[in-house]
Amino acid sequence: MKVYGFHASPIGRLDEEDEGHSRFSKTPCRIASSAPSVQREARDAARKKYIAVICNRIIGWWDHGMISVSKAVGAADFEIAAGFCDALAAWDAAEVQAYGVAPEEVLAMYHGETSSSLAARYSMADAMMFIARWEGAPAGCLAFAPFDDATMEIRKFYVDPEFRGKGIGSALMRAVLAEVEKGHRRAIVAHTTVYMGNAISVYEAFGFTRCPPFRQMPDSIAHTEVFMSRPI
Repeated sequence: MKVYGFHASPIGRLDEEDEGHSRFSKTPCRIASSAPSVQREARDAARKKYIAVICNRIIGWWDHGMISVSKAVGAADFEIAAGFCDALAAWDAAEVQAYGVAPEEVLAMYHGETSSSLAARYSMADAMMFIARWEGAPAGCLAFAPFDDATMEIRKFYVDPEFRGKGIGSALMRAVLAEVEKGHRRAIVAHTTVYMGNAISVYEAFGFTRCPPFRQMPDSIAHTEVFMSRPI
Protein backbone atom coordinates (compact mmCIF):
# COMPACT_ATOMS: atom_id res chain seq x y z
CA MET A 1 0.00 0.00 0.00
CA LYS A 2 1.35 3.39 -0.98
CA VAL A 3 1.42 5.92 1.84
CA TYR A 4 1.82 9.64 1.32
CA GLY A 5 3.45 11.30 4.34
CA PHE A 6 3.11 15.00 5.02
CA HIS A 7 4.48 16.90 7.99
CA ALA A 8 2.20 19.57 9.37
CA SER A 9 3.48 23.01 8.46
CA PRO A 10 5.73 24.49 11.17
CA ILE A 11 5.20 28.01 9.94
CA GLY A 12 2.97 30.03 12.18
CA ARG A 13 2.63 33.27 14.09
CA LEU A 14 5.41 33.98 16.57
CA ASP A 15 3.97 35.84 19.51
CA GLU A 16 5.98 38.02 21.84
CA GLU A 17 7.88 35.72 24.15
CA ASP A 18 8.30 38.08 27.10
CA GLU A 19 8.46 41.74 28.07
CA GLY A 20 10.67 43.71 25.69
CA HIS A 21 10.79 41.18 22.86
CA SER A 22 8.78 41.42 19.64
CA ARG A 23 8.92 39.49 16.39
CA PHE A 24 12.50 39.93 15.22
CA SER A 25 11.64 40.81 11.64
CA LYS A 26 9.37 43.68 12.61
CA THR A 27 10.69 45.57 15.63
CA PRO A 28 14.03 45.39 17.43
CA CYS A 29 14.24 44.43 21.07
CA ARG A 30 14.59 47.16 23.65
CA ILE A 31 18.14 47.53 24.92
CA ALA A 32 19.55 49.23 27.95
CA SER A 33 22.61 50.87 26.40
CA SER A 34 23.15 52.96 23.29
CA ALA A 35 26.79 51.89 22.89
CA PRO A 36 27.28 50.20 19.48
CA SER A 37 28.97 47.11 20.93
CA VAL A 38 26.20 46.64 23.47
CA GLN A 39 23.64 47.12 20.74
CA ARG A 40 25.30 44.48 18.58
CA GLU A 41 25.47 42.03 21.47
CA ALA A 42 21.82 42.63 22.30
CA ARG A 43 20.80 42.15 18.66
CA ASP A 44 22.85 38.95 18.41
CA ALA A 45 21.31 37.61 21.61
CA ALA A 46 17.84 38.47 20.38
CA ARG A 47 18.53 36.82 17.03
CA LYS A 48 19.77 33.63 18.71
CA LYS A 49 16.75 33.55 20.97
CA TYR A 50 14.43 34.06 18.00
CA ILE A 51 16.11 31.23 16.06
CA ALA A 52 15.91 28.95 19.10
CA VAL A 53 12.20 29.66 19.48
CA ILE A 54 11.57 28.88 15.81
CA CYS A 55 13.61 25.67 15.98
CA ASN A 56 11.78 24.52 19.10
CA ARG A 57 8.46 25.19 17.45
CA ILE A 58 9.45 23.28 14.32
CA ILE A 59 10.63 20.32 16.42
CA GLY A 60 7.46 20.51 18.46
CA TRP A 61 5.31 20.39 15.36
CA TRP A 62 7.22 17.43 13.94
CA ASP A 63 7.12 15.54 17.22
CA HIS A 64 3.42 16.29 17.64
CA GLY A 65 2.41 14.20 14.68
CA MET A 66 2.60 13.44 11.02
CA ILE A 67 -0.19 13.19 8.49
CA SER A 68 -0.33 10.04 6.42
CA VAL A 69 -2.56 9.57 3.41
CA SER A 70 -3.19 6.16 1.87
CA LYS A 71 -5.52 4.61 -0.66
CA ALA A 72 -8.56 2.83 0.77
CA VAL A 73 -8.01 -0.80 -0.14
CA GLY A 74 -10.00 -3.02 2.21
CA ALA A 75 -13.25 -3.35 4.12
CA ALA A 76 -11.88 -1.56 7.20
CA ASP A 77 -10.81 1.45 5.14
CA PHE A 78 -14.18 1.72 3.44
CA GLU A 79 -15.96 1.45 6.79
CA ILE A 80 -13.94 4.47 7.91
CA ALA A 81 -14.81 6.29 4.69
CA ALA A 82 -18.51 5.47 5.12
CA GLY A 83 -18.40 6.95 8.62
CA PHE A 84 -16.93 10.17 7.25
CA CYS A 85 -19.56 10.25 4.49
CA ASP A 86 -22.33 9.82 7.08
CA ALA A 87 -20.93 12.73 9.07
CA LEU A 88 -20.71 14.84 5.90
CA ALA A 89 -24.33 13.97 5.05
CA ALA A 90 -25.61 15.00 8.49
CA TRP A 91 -23.69 18.28 8.38
CA ASP A 92 -24.82 19.02 4.80
CA ALA A 93 -28.47 18.35 5.65
CA ALA A 94 -28.29 20.69 8.63
CA GLU A 95 -26.50 23.55 6.86
CA VAL A 96 -28.58 23.60 3.68
CA GLN A 97 -31.77 24.46 5.54
CA ALA A 98 -30.53 28.02 6.00
CA TYR A 99 -30.76 28.37 2.21
CA GLY A 100 -34.36 27.24 1.99
CA VAL A 101 -33.58 23.72 0.80
CA ALA A 102 -35.21 20.65 2.31
CA PRO A 103 -32.58 18.37 3.88
CA GLU A 104 -34.30 15.35 2.35
CA GLU A 105 -33.53 16.69 -1.12
CA VAL A 106 -29.81 17.00 -0.39
CA LEU A 107 -29.65 13.59 1.25
CA ALA A 108 -31.39 11.93 -1.69
CA MET A 109 -29.25 13.70 -4.28
CA TYR A 110 -25.75 13.45 -2.79
CA HIS A 111 -25.63 10.98 0.08
CA GLY A 112 -26.64 7.52 1.25
CA GLU A 113 -23.46 5.60 0.44
CA THR A 114 -22.52 2.48 2.36
CA SER A 115 -19.10 0.95 2.81
CA SER A 116 -20.01 -1.59 0.14
CA SER A 117 -21.13 1.00 -2.42
CA LEU A 118 -18.04 3.10 -1.76
CA ALA A 119 -15.80 0.07 -2.19
CA ALA A 120 -17.52 -0.82 -5.46
CA ARG A 121 -17.23 2.68 -6.86
CA TYR A 122 -13.72 3.55 -5.74
CA SER A 123 -12.10 0.20 -6.46
CA MET A 124 -12.81 0.60 -10.17
CA ALA A 125 -10.17 1.57 -12.70
CA ASP A 126 -9.29 5.29 -12.58
CA ALA A 127 -11.13 5.86 -9.28
CA MET A 128 -9.68 6.02 -5.76
CA MET A 129 -10.70 6.87 -2.22
CA PHE A 130 -8.01 8.21 0.13
CA ILE A 131 -8.00 8.15 3.92
CA ALA A 132 -5.93 10.65 5.91
CA ARG A 133 -4.68 9.88 9.41
CA TRP A 134 -3.19 12.05 12.10
CA GLU A 135 -0.87 10.10 14.38
CA GLY A 136 -2.64 6.97 13.15
CA ALA A 137 -6.17 8.19 13.89
CA PRO A 138 -8.56 8.50 10.90
CA ALA A 139 -8.92 12.21 10.15
CA GLY A 140 -10.54 12.66 6.74
CA CYS A 141 -11.20 11.37 3.26
CA LEU A 142 -11.19 12.46 -0.36
CA ALA A 143 -11.98 10.56 -3.55
CA PHE A 144 -11.88 11.00 -7.29
CA ALA A 145 -13.53 9.27 -10.23
CA PRO A 146 -13.90 9.94 -13.96
CA PHE A 147 -16.35 12.65 -14.95
CA ASP A 148 -15.88 11.95 -18.64
CA ASP A 149 -13.12 10.77 -20.96
CA ALA A 150 -11.13 13.98 -20.53
CA THR A 151 -11.92 15.02 -16.95
CA MET A 152 -11.70 13.68 -13.41
CA GLU A 153 -14.03 14.76 -10.61
CA ILE A 154 -13.21 15.18 -6.92
CA ARG A 155 -15.75 13.68 -4.53
CA LYS A 156 -16.37 13.02 -0.84
CA PHE A 157 -14.14 15.70 0.67
CA TYR A 158 -14.41 15.60 4.45
CA VAL A 159 -12.13 16.34 7.41
CA ASP A 160 -13.19 15.42 10.93
CA PRO A 161 -13.70 18.64 12.97
CA GLU A 162 -11.26 17.34 15.60
CA PHE A 163 -8.44 17.44 13.05
CA ARG A 164 -9.18 20.61 11.14
CA GLY A 165 -6.49 23.26 10.96
CA LYS A 166 -3.69 20.68 10.75
CA GLY A 167 -3.27 20.53 6.98
CA ILE A 168 -5.33 17.36 6.49
CA GLY A 169 -7.33 18.74 3.56
CA SER A 170 -4.22 19.95 1.77
CA ALA A 171 -2.49 16.59 2.28
CA LEU A 172 -5.48 14.78 0.81
CA MET A 173 -5.57 17.14 -2.15
CA ARG A 174 -1.87 16.65 -2.86
CA ALA A 175 -2.33 12.87 -2.85
CA VAL A 176 -5.32 13.03 -5.19
CA LEU A 177 -3.67 15.38 -7.66
CA ALA A 178 -0.49 13.27 -7.67
CA GLU A 179 -2.54 10.25 -8.73
CA VAL A 180 -4.67 12.09 -11.27
CA GLU A 181 -1.56 13.51 -12.92
CA LYS A 182 -0.44 9.96 -13.74
CA GLY A 183 -3.45 9.42 -16.00
CA HIS A 184 -4.44 10.78 -19.39
CA ARG A 185 -7.16 13.19 -18.23
CA ARG A 186 -6.02 16.79 -18.41
CA ALA A 187 -8.64 18.49 -16.24
CA ILE A 188 -10.26 17.97 -12.86
CA VAL A 189 -13.53 19.41 -11.54
CA ALA A 190 -15.16 19.82 -8.15
CA HIS A 191 -18.82 20.30 -7.26
CA THR A 192 -19.31 21.88 -3.85
CA THR A 193 -21.63 24.38 -2.20
CA VAL A 194 -21.55 27.94 -0.92
CA TYR A 195 -21.50 26.96 2.75
CA MET A 196 -18.51 24.63 2.40
CA GLY A 197 -16.09 27.51 2.77
CA ASN A 198 -13.15 25.46 4.05
CA ALA A 199 -13.33 23.13 1.06
CA ILE A 200 -13.54 26.07 -1.35
CA SER A 201 -10.45 27.60 0.26
CA VAL A 202 -8.48 24.38 -0.26
CA TYR A 203 -9.62 24.13 -3.86
CA GLU A 204 -8.57 27.72 -4.53
CA ALA A 205 -5.20 27.14 -2.87
CA PHE A 206 -4.59 24.33 -5.36
CA GLY A 207 -5.48 26.36 -8.41
CA PHE A 208 -9.17 25.62 -8.85
CA THR A 209 -11.33 28.45 -10.13
CA ARG A 210 -15.08 28.76 -10.44
CA CYS A 211 -16.54 27.58 -13.71
CA PRO A 212 -19.97 27.22 -15.35
CA PRO A 213 -22.13 24.36 -14.02
CA PHE A 214 -21.09 21.04 -15.53
CA ARG A 215 -24.27 19.22 -14.49
CA GLN A 216 -27.90 20.21 -14.44
CA MET A 217 -29.36 21.03 -11.04
CA PRO A 218 -32.95 21.45 -9.84
CA ASP A 219 -34.01 25.07 -9.40
CA SER A 220 -34.69 24.39 -5.72
CA ILE A 221 -31.01 23.82 -4.99
CA ALA A 222 -29.14 25.52 -7.84
CA HIS A 223 -28.56 28.73 -5.84
CA THR A 224 -26.35 26.88 -3.34
CA GLU A 225 -24.09 25.08 -5.81
CA VAL A 226 -20.48 25.95 -6.64
CA PHE A 227 -18.62 24.44 -9.60
CA MET A 228 -14.83 24.62 -9.90
CA SER A 229 -12.16 23.30 -12.23
CA ARG A 230 -8.44 23.34 -12.95
CA PRO A 231 -6.14 21.92 -15.62
CA ILE A 232 -3.84 19.01 -14.87
